[in-house]
Amino acid sequence: MRAPPRRGRNGQPAGRRSAPAPHPGRAYTDAVSRIFWAGVGAAGGIYAYRKATRAVDDVRGRTFRENVSAVARAASNVAASARYLASLSGEGAAGEVVDLREDQWAPGREEYYPPRRRWCPPSN
Repeated sequence: MRAPPRRGRNGQPAGRRSAPAPHPGRAYTDAVSRIFWAGVGAAGGIYAYRKATRAVDDVRGRTFRENVSAVARAASNVAASARYLASLSGEGAAGEVVDLREDQWAPGREEYYPPRRRWCPPSN
């Protein structure tokens, strides 16, 4: 006949330990973190709502022709910014188109630049 297993102080079999008690300040920290991020989200939502309302009011206050002109002006500014950034980063002629699918090796260069891979979601 086998002897019953010995029991420890907490009633579990001797030699086995129970899971450690959670850190006493962890629950408080988690709650404060949730409250903080909820506040950040609320403030961001209020800001976005006010900005969208202001934009809608501006659109309603202008004629169709003025709205089209404003959109064209904004698109022109974006294109100018893109051109400026391309001229800063380009080492060749301005406006040079580079095909990223091909190897980037030119006869005058000593280095070899392998093609860049673009991330694509997995196909199902």
